Amino acid sequence: MPGSAVLLNGSREISQLMLSDMLGHTGRIWDHAIGWSSGNAWAVPIHSRRESMLARYQAWKKVDKLVCLPPPP
Repeated sequence: MPGSAVLLNGSREISQLMLSDMLGHTGRIWDHAIGWSSGNAWAVPIHSRRESMLARYQAWKKVDKLVCLPPPP
């Protein structure tokens, strides 16, 4: 992708933006994993962590103001 080298320049701002983006995607993946685990008896270890992970994710979203940015065009 043209211009993508800017992501590798070691900038703190870009690193923070990438981390925030990654955590946002991770949250969505976790939502899907929890939905899947609720219907599978052998996935109890995943489902049992639902509340603690949800609390951590919500705490992060309250602190990281980057989550308020709109998605890119």
